[in-house]
Amino acid sequence: VFAELPPPLHFDAIQSVARACYVWLPQDKIINLEGRAQWDYQMIALPPTRSSSGWTMSSQAHRGKEGRMKTNPGLLSTTPGATLELILDTRPAQASLGHHTQSAIRLEYLQSYDGMGRLGVTCTSGCECAGEVVDAHDAEAGRRVSVHASRCYLVTAAKECVLRLRLLEESTVPGAHKFVLHALQVLSSNRGGLCA
Repeated sequence: VFAELPPPLHFDAIQSVARACYVWLPQDKIINLEGRAQWDYQMIALPPTRSSSGWTMSSQAHRGKEGRMKTNPGLLSTTPGATLELILDTRPAQASLGHHTQSAIRLEYLQSYDGMGRLGVTCTSGCECAGEVVDAHDAEAGRRVSVHASRCYLVTAAKECVLRLRLLEESTVPGAHKFVLHALQVLSSNRGGLCA
C-alpha cells in the first residue's frame, strides 16, 4: 500500500523527493515498483519522448573484473546532431510543497576514457534551465575505466517542460561522438540544495 509520508518533525528539515524516475532499458527489462531490481535499477518507465532522431536502444555487454558478463543498457548515439526531446512534469511533488520549493533534473550517463562525446542540454519550452554541455570523456590521466556519472540541472516548475538533448559535433577527442544515456530523475525539494 502506497501512502503519503507524514510531514517532517522539524520545520526546517530538508526534504528531497523524486517526482519521477525514468530509465532507458529494453521494454521487457523495465520493472515496476513491486518488481525485483535488475542491474541495480529501480526505475519505472521510459521517459515521455516528444521526438528522437539518431538514438537507439543499446545493451552493451562486457566482462567485469570478476569474470562475469555485465550488461550496460541505455540509449546510444554516435551521430553528431542526434536529438532527443523529452516532455517532463517538473512541478513539485506534493510531499515537498512549501516555501522555497525547487525542481531539478538529474541525468545519468556513461563516462569513459575511450571515444566519448559531448551532449548539449537545454530547456526549449514550458520551463527554464541553464543550458549546459555534458562531456562524457573521462580525461583523468592513466584512468581506463567506464563509470555511470550524473549531472543535475535546476529547472522551473512546469506541467510540460521540454528538455532537448543534442549530441554535439565538437568533442574533447577529435572524432569521438559516443554518448550513452542511462537514466533520468525529476526531483523536488522544499529547501534547495538539489544540485549541490
